[in-house]
Amino acid sequence: MKLIICAIIIIVLISIQANAQWYIQYSYPYPVEIYQCHFTDNNRGWAVGERVFFTLDGGTNWYPTTSFWWPAYSVYFIDSQIGFMGRNSSLYKTDNGGGNWLEVLTLPQEFQVYSIYFDSSKGTVIGYKKNFNEGNFIFQSNNFGSTWTEIQSPTDYNLNSICFRNKFDGFVVGNNGLILKTTDEGLNWIETYLGSDNLRSIFFSSELNGWIGSTGGIYKTTD
Repeated sequence: MKLIICAIIIIVLISIQANAQWYIQYSYPYPVEIYQCHFTDNNRGWAVGERVFFTLDGGTNWYPTTSFWWPAYSVYFIDSQIGFMGRNSSLYKTDNGGGNWLEVLTLPQEFQVYSIYFDSSKGTVIGYKKNFNEGNFIFQSNNFGSTWTEIQSPTDYNLNSICFRNKFDGFVVGNNGLILKTTDEGLNWIETYLGSDNLRSIFFSSELNGWIGSTGGIYKTTD
């Protein structure tokens, strides 16, 4: 499955070749912020933010959806049919490719569902308190998001992005250089730090190659 995650971008962009120039692929009639995008294959993808868009042709054309209440801050699809979106303090699930959405997790209003990750039926969602400097949550599901269990977080710092490099090893990044690591599918997390910048997004393309985007730059690991 092809996976592309783009965090905190203003417009949908695409590069025509490595290290090439970036150009605007799609413009909405008025400016909207896009926070994340996710592709399930070469053609089908979603972009979420102040509005929610989907594409069926690899991003050549984007269409605003009428089936989901925007804004949305996070998105993840397991396949072309089963997907999740985070909107404010709630997590929504679709079983029919975005045709309909059902609320499957509701948190106190001060929280924001900010990042989602699934490996088949097992999923993890993270987030933080919207108007506070500290406070977060981690929830896990073992049944495609039908029910959720809270996991203890070892820190109060904001949690911004989650990614697993294999079934067992996963990472969460957050404010003040925070990195959480798990080696047991997310049941337990150990904290470490990478500088003091706010770490906004993390993505692994393989078990060894990963990237972190921060307020101070982009970090890469090869081990």
